[in-house]
Amino acid sequence: VGAHVSMAGGIESAIENAKSIGANGERVAIKLRPKMAWASKPIPQANVDEFKRRVLAEGYTSKVMPHGCYLTNLGNPDEDKRAKSMGAFIDDLERCALLGIDLFNFHPGSSVGNCTTEEACGTIADCINQAHKQVKGCPTILLENMAGAGNIIGGRFSDLGLIIKLVKDKSKVGVCLDTCHAFAAGYDLRTEAAFEETMAEFEREIGFGYLKALGSHKDRHANIGLGELGLWPFFKVMNDKRFSLMPIVLETPGYWNREVPALYALQGRRNDPADWQETRRLVEEVRVLREQAEKAREAEKQKAKAEKAEKGGKEKGKQAKGKGKVKKAESDGDSGSDSSSSDDGEEYRVKTISKKAAAKQSAPAKKASAKKTPAKAAAKPAPKRKSTAASGSSSKRKKREPAHSDDD
Repeated sequence: VGAHVSMAGGIESAIENAKSIGANGERVAIKLRPKMAWASKPIPQANVDEFKRRVLAEGYTSKVMPHGCYLTNLGNPDEDKRAKSMGAFIDDLERCALLGIDLFNFHPGSSVGNCTTEEACGTIADCINQAHKQVKGCPTILLENMAGAGNIIGGRFSDLGLIIKLVKDKSKVGVCLDTCHAFAAGYDLRTEAAFEETMAEFEREIGFGYLKALGSHKDRHANIGLGELGLWPFFKVMNDKRFSLMPIVLETPGYWNREVPALYALQGRRNDPADWQETRRLVEEVRVLREQAEKAREAEKQKAKAEKAEKGGKEKGKQAKGKGKVKKAESDGDSGSDSSSSDDGEEYRVKTISKKAAAKQSAPAKKASAKKTPAKAAAKPAPKRKSTAASGSSSKRKKREPAHSDDD
């Protein structure tokens, strides 16, 4: 049992982070790079060497299971967009090969509504076939089942079965079964009968021979034992021989240093909640810690809201002060000179200049014929025009035309 641990401080740090949460000496999942970025910096050789050294020193096997980039969509029918996804996909696989990692898990993708599910599955299989040829030492590629929203591929076990059917090298493809995704997609796991019915469909559509790993994603933002799934499915997983040699990877929100031991505490127990005392104790600790964290976040949120409101009040006061200055300037006939030395000078200038611009737009003919006046006299009424001014033959008007054009 392990979790998607951080590689902050270097890829080799993932091993220490795995130890800190109680992950055993065989299973751990790591992040190869930021999950929401198309590109990432190469891993320095020194970090690669140190990662391999720590894997051996701590007794971890090569069944380390990284997760692919979340932006990748190999099912997109758009060739350019799919090529971009393929670039990130190949980069992830090459990183696995560089680190000596045997498993790689990723989200299959989506049809984006522009092709059928069958066509998208075929495209995904083609990409996997290409990757197997292109990447030397390519790890086993695991398709993760999805919650099935919208056009997402993998909500039904049959989607994954079709992709595997179209992959040529079946020794290098498999499935990571995510319990939360399965539950969200309509596969019930909460009772013995429901669990076995779901597993029977998995066997029928995919086959247990392709099940290489289990994932436990956040169950409606709840931790293990605190969501709708409850504890029983995890008891089943920890005691079912079909899953005994598979990596189990937690993607629940934090608290892995309690959740990993909580799962181990279920091993060898009777199928009776009364026999799960240690697990329940750890689950309760997680519940309390989550409540405390949520209260702290809410307090920070309210504090930030109050500070924003206080700052907003001060800004409104400044704006009101600036508006008073604008009104005074207008009554004095000021033209919007930028000589103001107050903190609100910029706002003062924008407001007065904007008013002048609006006046120009509403009466272009009047402006075109108006005589130039000093800045201080801009607010005075324009003198009555002579009939010749409107004829367009005045030399004075021709000289003013460039200025009018600049204003527009």
